[in-house]
Amino acid sequence: MAETSMLGGKVVYLTEVPPERPTGLFDGEPDVMDVKHAARLLDCDPKTVRRLIDRGLLERIKVGTRVRITKLALIDFVSRGGSERL
Repeated sequence: MAETSMLGGKVVYLTEVPPERPTGLFDGEPDVMDVKHAARLLDCDPKTVRRLIDRGLLERIKVGTRVRITKLALIDFVSRGGSERL
């Protein structure tokens, strides 16, 4: 028999409860941002962000001809100690 929990007055199976989202790093920031915004968050010049992308150290996506960085890519970069290379 599966365990249940009360969530907002509704009985749900624990497998249906979404996992807690980690808080802290880049909370309140957009999920996708331009190079300038990412540079502000990393406290560096936009040219540095472009160099990190060119070296394969920071993942990017392209929207049309524009380069965008996801919040997840920034979190991954920082968690690997990438911000120490700036």
